[in-house]
Amino acid sequence: MEKIWSSIGMNDHEIISQFIWPSDWLDQKFEPKHHTIRAGHRWKVGDKFSPRVWSGKPYQSKQITIAPDIEISKVWDFKINVDDDYVLITIDDWPLFEENMTFQTHFDALEELAKNDGLTVDDFKIWFKYPSNFDGQIICWNDKLDY
Repeated sequence: MEKIWSSIGMNDHEIISQFIWPSDWLDQKFEPKHHTIRAGHRWKVGDKFSPRVWSGKPYQSKQITIAPDIEISKVWDFKINVDDDYVLITIDDWPLFEENMTFQTHFDALEELAKNDGLTVDDFKIWFKYPSNFDGQIICWNDKLDY
């Protein structure tokens, strides 16, 4: 959530006045999260994204709104395709990253994707149960970002 606040430029006063959050968190600096990746293909430019977190156990607790609704400025198709030991990650059907047991290409592009999603590459791989197939979208609220 702090990464989204950093991305959309919310200041400490806005966070405190709109959302109940421990004030000691506001003193920390976080890398911005400029997009999120979601399964499926239901999002389009102009839709509103409502940033939320679980209050406890995921899918079994109440959700907490952590920022005002954000207008989506860009959407890309995103896929992880796995075939035996070969993995291909694409954005709008263009290769972003590929690897198998003997080679790896464009690791820096994977690092950038993970960073823009508020993750390290290791966290990204854990989140997507890598290497597993995935088909969805990158939902972006930063109009300066491009892939």
